[in-house]
Amino acid sequence: MRLLTTLTPRITSLITITVVRNPEEASQGSKIPFDYVLLCVKALPDMYDISAIIESVVAPQHTCILLNTTNSIGVEPYLEQRFPTNVVLSLVSGAEVAQLGPSEFEHRGATDIWVGPANKNPAIPSSIQSDMSEALAMTLSSGQVDCKMSANIRQHQFEKMIG
Repeated sequence: MRLLTTLTPRITSLITITVVRNPEEASQGSKIPFDYVLLCVKALPDMYDISAIIESVVAPQHTCILLNTTNSIGVEPYLEQRFPTNVVLSLVSGAEVAQLGPSEFEHRGATDIWVGPANKNPAIPSSIQSDMSEALAMTLSSGQVDCKMSANIRQHQFEKMIG
């Protein structure tokens, strides 16, 4: 699908939206590196290697890896070690979810989202990590997602996990 977006009266830009089944298909279909890779998976490092799954779509020193850590703590080092020149951010959602039945869930109430680096990467200036967090929060907020940058994402992870 191709969309034509107007940026100013004189400048237009074509945006291509493509749905893919896996990261390999995404990497074959695009020569332009991805700015962000969003991971919404159960982090089970003993079962599978998340970094191996996304390796084909992560461009060194370019792609920001965003990991949904809403229900986990301490899974970021696996990605930080595998991609030492990429910013790795954590996302924590305050969504309240109730299970109504087998495979049936309901979101309740408003949702706040926080993003930020869980660890300081010595290979990347902290200002770049903060700037990437702030830019992502602003981008999501412009789409009416209640997202805030967090300088202490670990606190949000712990609050979500232990209440």
